[in-house]
Amino acid sequence: MKNKAILGIVLFVLIFASLWALNDRAKRPRQEQTVRIGAVLSLTGDASVDGQNIKRGLELARADLAKKGIKVDINYQDDKTNPKESVTSVQYLINSYKPEAMIGPIWSFLEDSAASTISQNKIVTYSPAGTSEIVNEKSPFIFHGTIKNAEKAEPVAKWLKANNKKKVAIIVSQDAWGNSHEQAYRLAAQMAGAKVMMTEKTPFGLEDSSLSTILAKVKDSGADALLWTGYNDGALNIIRKTKELGINIPIIGSEGFSWVVASGKIKPSNDQEIYALKTKINPEFTKKFRAQFGEEPGTYADTAYDGLMILIQSIENTKGKQISLQSYLKNDLSYEGFAGHYLFDKNNDREKGSEWVMEKVN
Repeated sequence: MKNKAILGIVLFVLIFASLWALNDRAKRPRQEQTVRIGAVLSLTGDASVDGQNIKRGLELARADLAKKGIKVDINYQDDKTNPKESVTSVQYLINSYKPEAMIGPIWSFLEDSAASTISQNKIVTYSPAGTSEIVNEKSPFIFHGTIKNAEKAEPVAKWLKANNKKKVAIIVSQDAWGNSHEQAYRLAAQMAGAKVMMTEKTPFGLEDSSLSTILAKVKDSGADALLWTGYNDGALNIIRKTKELGINIPIIGSEGFSWVVASGKIKPSNDQEIYALKTKINPEFTKKFRAQFGEEPGTYADTAYDGLMILIQSIENTKGKQISLQSYLKNDLSYEGFAGHYLFDKNNDREKGSEWVMEKVN
């Protein structure tokens, strides 16, 4: 009888200890959970402005996740805007860091270089700055967070129509980025009932040397609006060259216009009418970003923030379940972020969940 009593006490103690341990584990702060994310960003080189914006967005999201008890470790690799470095960085992260998901590379030709490595290793990757329309090497494991350039056609068409512009000239960069804009601009002209007077393409890095000749053609074409896209140096050069040549027609272009003016690199003259196509920024995100960094958020900071939140939510929702991270993002994700709604289509692009707006650059 005594032995049975002792055995009962022992069993009671064991059961109580087990229940206490389970309860204690449930109450432990979530800081003990660490999610590993690899990030291949262009922190130096031509894409460094976008790279630094994206890094700030990620850091802001990481801080907010930490407040919720979710610890995220981000291993940043700088690919220096070099395709070979993009591949090396991806390989290093996969083989040595072993992340649960990745972010980047950020520009299309960098994504092209790394896409096969990402596909071979079946690692889910989020690109805050890309879409499938500007990449040549598509991967089923790369999801794109920004909205498509094709959707710029509508706001451009509305502006052309409202301002009675009937003859447009188009200048784009000679790459996938430029091609996607050319298609959008041609569609915009068609929607507005305007005629495309000329189209020119400038090789990457050679905008300055070819621009004077191209702009002379624009002047002779009789165009009453210029639709442009390229990179930040191109934005700087086109403002300067049109000023020098006395070309005073309105120019609509990419966010590069906003950046070169905001950074103090150039100031348009009073008779220059320049517009930048920008994604709509949520005021709450702007307030949050300004409080942390003391300035307005740059391009892709919000899609980077949302991207980290999406990856963490997806990792948590698939852990221990018979569903892959890739399948979840493709079929089950529906997320409302600062940059709008996220729902991925068959090409791993966002279905329309935000919008492009035209902002006059002062």
